[in-house]
Amino acid sequence: MHNHEPVGYDCPFCFLLAGGETALDSPRDVVFRSERATAFTAARWWPNNHGHVLVIPNAHYENLYDLPSEYGHAVHDVIREVAVAMRATYGCDGVSTRQHNEPAGGWVYTDLLRDYFDSLPST
Repeated sequence: MHNHEPVGYDCPFCFLLAGGETALDSPRDVVFRSERATAFTAARWWPNNHGHVLVIPNAHYENLYDLPSEYGHAVHDVIREVAVAMRATYGCDGVSTRQHNEPAGGWVYTDLLRDYFDSLPST
């Protein structure tokens, strides 16, 4: 639909899901995985945001526009599990979840062309 991926794009999150390790991601960071969605800590992506978790669909979709509903529902279910765990673990007052689409929608990393959701404990 509205895609920005160049031909031959190598997605770092797909690499992680396949068991790969980089300076920012490791399979040890995965905290929850279902058939269609995975949650992992993002400590090396944003070291100043203690407790930051990313949730991604297990199949590669660049943005929310392309995300099939069965993956969207699975991602939302995992986000809920993460939020409940954050409240229990950190005793935080709330949890913020956000997702961006395309550069004008707030992409921070324009080379990370993958649908993902940020979940952060809030005080």
